[in-house]
Amino acid sequence: MALYSSIGSADGVADLYRARDEDLMRLYQSDHEAAFLVLYKRYAGKVFGYLQHKVHDQEAAADMCQIIFTKLHRSRFRYDPLQPFAPWLFTIVRHALVDWKRSQRSQKHLFQNAADLELHTLSRWLPSQPMSMEWADLGNLPAAQREALQLRYMESLSFEDIASRLETTPSNARQLVSRGIKKLRMLFSSTESADEK
Repeated sequence: MALYSSIGSADGVADLYRARDEDLMRLYQSDHEAAFLVLYKRYAGKVFGYLQHKVHDQEAAADMCQIIFTKLHRSRFRYDPLQPFAPWLFTIVRHALVDWKRSQRSQKHLFQNAADLELHTLSRWLPSQPMSMEWADLGNLPAAQREALQLRYMESLSFEDIASRLETTPSNARQLVSRGIKKLRMLFSSTESADEK
């Protein structure tokens, strides 16, 4: 194959950019890293765009894109260069997307249980505190944590709705609520111990 013989020459790099995907994969199976870089440049944007369209989360799409190209690397010897490359790659993409959606469902279930526990824990403290004490302590929280707690427990919003209001991700909204609760817990326990003295 002419492509193999020209790789070491100055024209070899240009040949890589003109090569078919299947030939690049054959080279990559022979540990030719430049062939992988050409494939990556060809497909990373397409894969990222597809994922971002499917998950509506740029950070998650970027993470999955990295996972997909790692899987491509690990399974490169299973690829048959006689078969078209793009459908093979997008099979990996679809599997990664299915895995991500499953993890989101199980995470959502876990977070819902954690949110119920947080609400139960928080409701045990708040009724025992004087009303002025509650809002005074909320005032000691950073603004984002205070707003996240108010949206979660005063307006009963979901983490997705909180994320939308705060212009952040649902996982960051969960983190803000969790950190706010921890800080309130510390404030309440220090107030209770001061009252006991």
